[in-house]
Amino acid sequence: MIRNAASLLVYLALPEEVSLDIFIHHQLNIKKLYAPRMVLDSIRILRLHGLHKVSENQWHIREPILQNDTFSAVDYITPSIDLALIPGIAFDPNGNRIGFGKGYFDRFLKTADVPTKIGIAFECQMIDELPHEATDIPMDYIITEKRIYRP
Repeated sequence: MIRNAASLLVYLALPEEVSLDIFIHHQLNIKKLYAPRMVLDSIRILRLHGLHKVSENQWHIREPILQNDTFSAVDYITPSIDLALIPGIAFDPNGNRIGFGKGYFDRFLKTADVPTKIGIAFECQMIDELPHEATDIPMDYIITEKRIYRP
């Protein structure tokens, strides 16, 4: 999956999330990496050029920095992404996910054409069954430190 993807959407983990920093560091020169940046009530996907080129927003979430502290027209165009790595608070074996409640990733995934969506979690975040709504976007896989779930 990941090996065949040319472009990846990654996230810059909060302290309670699975960190992708080592993975990001190793993939920067191999793949095109993108990460979300919050803009009003949505996220924009920006190219990630290194972990040293990020800043924290007001919620202490790391985001790619903007050149010249402003968005350009190209920043509003969703890049082609082969695979997305998505964090969450809880997941179930059916691919359902609960995030932090704002729906940023679900809204993005609903409009973007991302062929493969992988939830990244600790095994303790796996729940037998989660409530879900029609607007929730299920994951194609969930990877924990113990196993890979394929709904």
